[in-house]
Amino acid sequence: MLLPHEFEDGRKLKQDANFRPDIIARVFKLKLDQLIEDIYKNKIFGRPLAYAYAIEFQKRGLPHAHILLSMHRKDKPQSLEIIDDIILAEIPEEGEELRKIILEHNMHKPYGHLDPNSPCNYSDKL
Repeated sequence: MLLPHEFEDGRKLKQDANFRPDIIARVFKLKLDQLIEDIYKNKIFGRPLAYAYAIEFQKRGLPHAHILLSMHRKDKPQSLEIIDDIILAEIPEEGEELRKIILEHNMHKPYGHLDPNSPCNYSDKL
């Protein structure tokens, strides 16, 4: 995530998200709240009975949430086909901008001693 190079007060900032965890946390919370509202109030998956979530931070400091939903019996997916209609995990076709973004940011690669230069490694420099 890149941040604006300058804010209104003229201060120059580094454009790496690691240097503004306050903004990252705020934006993440806004997006998470919207997702919970879509799930619970707008019922995008059907009628939820309850939900719980836990927020964790990746090695590079970026947040993510694990969300558990308890759905009304009639709205629970009853087959693998229905689950496949809800969940989609694929890499877009060649030439699409989204493909480039996914391959660069969402593909897990070796890290640790297998790849000391991996961005997933802890760094003393952050």
